[in-house]
Amino acid sequence: PNLTTVVLERNVEERWRSLYVALKTDDWSHYGEKDHKEKVAKMVVPPIKNHVEFCNNKNRFNVLCNFPNTHNEWFQFIRKTAPKDKRIEVSFLDATSNNGTAAYNKVARALPIPYQHIVPLH
Repeated sequence: PNLTTVVLERNVEERWRSLYVALKTDDWSHYGEKDHKEKVAKMVVPPIKNHVEFCNNKNRFNVLCNFPNTHNEWFQFIRKTAPKDKRIEVSFLDATSNNGTAAYNKVARALPIPYQHIVPLH
């Protein structure tokens, strides 16, 4: 089949900061709302390797004990599995700023279908 994989990867440190704030405040905004961004900017977040509080508890967040490795392993798997000529890399910043225009244009240019048939999600 003629498939293309779009890899949308956020910087692991930024992802950790946002996730930490969500865990602490129960603010699970996923479109980057202003109040969530402000919480992330204001909160003191421990370094990504210093998150023992989540590891010692028997709760659903135990996956965070190995957060950076899990993040990196997932994206390495995707990059090994999806051939480079069938893969489009999109940055999180491009996908979340300016209504995702940069990401939309990058994906639209790379796909083998007429540009006018691609409908943006926004």
